[in-house]
Amino acid sequence: MAANCKYCFLCSYYDGYYVKGEYSFYKKSHGECRQKHCIVNINDSCENWKSNRERNANKQTKLRKLEKLAESLNELIIILKNNFENDIP
Repeated sequence: MAANCKYCFLCSYYDGYYVKGEYSFYKKSHGECRQKHCIVNINDSCENWKSNRERNANKQTKLRKLEKLAESLNELIIILKNNFENDIP
């Protein structure tokens, strides 16, 4: 696939649709364009196309922050458990 392909599924405005299966979610071949406010196919394209690099970078930043938060919460749980165990007569 060439670097200049501007398919909807590579666009920052595209949100894919998923269907709940028995054990997982399955991606559909269409989704919503938040710019045009309509349903589009993953292989469609338009003049409003915008790279999703910024969107993916924001996801990575959020994931890193969530991981740090989870580590802090785990440390807090350990401290609270230790305090609780020490307070039991």
